[in-house]
Amino acid sequence: MLIKRAISVYLALVAICLVVQFTFWTIYAQASERASDVAGAVWDVIGWCMLAGLVLVVVVTYREKQGDHPDSSAGARQWLTANRLFYAALVLTLAFLPNWFAARWGEPPNDATFWMVWYVIDTVTPVVFGVTAIRLWRTVSD
Repeated sequence: MLIKRAISVYLALVAICLVVQFTFWTIYAQASERASDVAGAVWDVIGWCMLAGLVLVVVVTYREKQGDHPDSSAGARQWLTANRLFYAALVLTLAFLPNWFAARWGEPPNDATFWMVWYVIDTVTPVVFGVTAIRLWRTVSD
């Protein structure tokens, strides 16, 4: 029970940090060279947190997905939601990993497609993390 709450809080915090950073980094990163370095460092930390969060979401939603097919319509809705979250987490992970490796240790391409993928990742991840965090928190409360 405590582990589920901790995972839920972690996912919610990463989602909030990602939303704030994604929303405001272009504003403060252009203020000075030092601010740009800070923005890069923050993205590095958030990248590691996103990686851990993606692993947690895949594991949590996989376990939920493995539950028996429920007979009631409310149970079926929960099972379908778990399936959608699981596959969304897999797609995000598959999009995240090569782009993160390229940005972190490689030479990222300087084209619009590379950055557009990051925009999608950075906008969808907080939603998946947030929904998973809320669902996980509610399973502990019930």
